[in-house]
Amino acid sequence: MADWCVTVPFHRPELSGHVVDTILRQEYRPRWLLVVGNGGGVDGLTPDDRRRVELGGIELIPMRCPIAHPSQARNQGMLKAVELGADWVCMIDSDDHYGPQFLSELVLASRPLRMVGKRPHYVVDNDGAFLVHHEVPTGISPWLGGAAQAFEIELAKQLEYPIIAMGEDVLFCLMAHRMGWEIWDTGPHNFVYERRGSGHQWRRNARSYMKRFCPLEPVELNLPWFIYPPPGPLGQHTGESPQ
Repeated sequence: MADWCVTVPFHRPELSGHVVDTILRQEYRPRWLLVVGNGGGVDGLTPDDRRRVELGGIELIPMRCPIAHPSQARNQGMLKAVELGADWVCMIDSDDHYGPQFLSELVLASRPLRMVGKRPHYVVDNDGAFLVHHEVPTGISPWLGGAAQAFEIELAKQLEYPIIAMGEDVLFCLMAHRMGWEIWDTGPHNFVYERRGSGHQWRRNARSYMKRFCPLEPVELNLPWFIYPPPGPLGQHTGESPQ
């Protein structure tokens, strides 16, 4: 079994419990959790949350990032993953929502593939109300969301996330694609992207984004597509855990 390393850029201490809940909820648990304090601060997890991670059998590695930019935090996490000898790196965000089979789904997809993850098929606001149902096809994709990207460690040795104002996750994928890496979107299950009203990307393009995709009525996050077992990487449900 491959050793997975999950990296989380972190700068909001109030989300400490949410990050740990996300990891401990997973049916498949990674070997390492890198929490990279984004902007020079400590990792931000409370002592109780650190103990919860360790009791869950996951090695927690807090890190500091001198530059307040998510790309720098991800790059620092990738370098550490290479140093640890990880086989795969998975990027998540501290405030998004991940179902219990999020990592299981990516692990299953990784067996024949080298870069897997998800685009934001579903977007909610800070209150959990739906804003967008982004109808995009699954399968081969030109890009993945920065909050749901996983790839073989070889890519971490060859490429860095660019330090730009916005779209660094998409550009990272495009550069990987130009290098010959096939990118696979595993579908809408187990991932919900949370729109933060103060986020730079939303201040800039929320209006045009909302024109393209129809808003939905407010709903809860515990819908079947979020908590039920997802299909396998090629569209058929496997019915088994990768553990």
